Amino acid sequence: MILDSVEFVNMGQKDTELAGLDFRYNEYTDADEESVIVKNSIVTNSAFHTCGGFCAGFEHVKGVSLINNVLYNCERHLINIYKSHMLTITDNALIGARKRDDIS
Repeated sequence: MILDSVEFVNMGQKDTELAGLDFRYNEYTDADEESVIVKNSIVTNSAFHTCGGFCAGFEHVKGVSLINNVLYNCERHLINIYKSHMLTITDNALIGARKRDDIS
């Protein structure tokens, strides 16, 4: 999958681990077609903003590229990475993660 020059607005689910751009569980194998799609994904020249939760999430994935994007104005974390490897995260602008309104 290739995402190029798109804008994601008002996404990411508050109080969950779900992100607006959410890559999960490519079992580190090419055995099934879904894993190949995730493994070869490239997200480039795009904007992710006004996120209720994470803007981008990577959980149990391998070989995804996030290049030349802007991620800003989100709650919690701009990018969440958990048990993933061989990710390429290059030349991105990460601006303005903020504290959730409902936490003092």
